[in-house]
Amino acid sequence: MGTTSMRLTLKELRRISPQTADRVERDIPKRNGDRERRIKASTERGNSLGGEGSYLEAAFELQLRATFGRGPHPAFRWHTEYRFAPPRLYRFDFAWPGLMIAVELEGGIWSGGRHTQARGFIEDARKYNLAAEMGWTLLRYPGTLVNSGEAAAQTEQMLRNALRKLQDAPKP
Repeated sequence: MGTTSMRLTLKELRRISPQTADRVERDIPKRNGDRERRIKASTERGNSLGGEGSYLEAAFELQLRATFGRGPHPAFRWHTEYRFAPPRLYRFDFAWPGLMIAVELEGGIWSGGRHTQARGFIEDARKYNLAAEMGWTLLRYPGTLVNSGEAAAQTEQMLRNALRKLQDAPKP
């Protein structure tokens, strides 16, 4: 039998168990400090121009380097672990902020990884919907499409199309 999770406000918790509410209230400043440390660590690790990641990320980055070279046109320079919605800790695996295009690599889809579990799927939906609300075009690729080269080819096409539209847009 599964368990269900229920969120209570501090006021509701106080009615049920005043002692637990007191303990939670005492822990709030400590939790806020934890959040600040997580944000700082995420900022230090995020928005990098290349870096270490999963096997899929390494394979995709190699394909991007083969496609664009080591010194691509500035619009085609990618960021890894790009934080797109501070103060949220949401990051894209790869991003081209000037073109508002991002790539998310979805690993573990055959092995029951995070992206296919209910909680991970829900958090991904929140992240992807926020990105859409902000105007990002998000491309999602499972390992099969990365390994075949289809992900890099489609990403290249999307980037070139976005750059062309940007260049063709009337100037104010």
